[in-house]
Amino acid sequence: MRRGRYTADVELSSVNLSTSAPLVLASRSPRRRALLGEHGVMHMAVEPGFDDSELVPGRVDAGQWVAALAYLKAWAAMRAGPFAGKATVLGLS
Repeated sequence: MRRGRYTADVELSSVNLSTSAPLVLASRSPRRRALLGEHGVMHMAVEPGFDDSELVPGRVDAGQWVAALAYLKAWAAMRAGPFAGKATVLGLS
């Protein structure tokens, strides 16, 4: 596990919400973690457990596609982790 100023990269199975930040970032992106940390937003970063590389956008515009991917990442992290009702899960794309 690697820890930064405000973030922790953790396996979902090892999350203890009693000692974790209430904001969970469902993203692999080091830049997204850095942006939150630079602005003093305490959070925990987790692997969303969702691979979007095989999906295709279909008949939606770019904004809808990005919103759908963000939703799916947050949904996958929420479903795989012990976060229900205990944290806000943020999915970004």
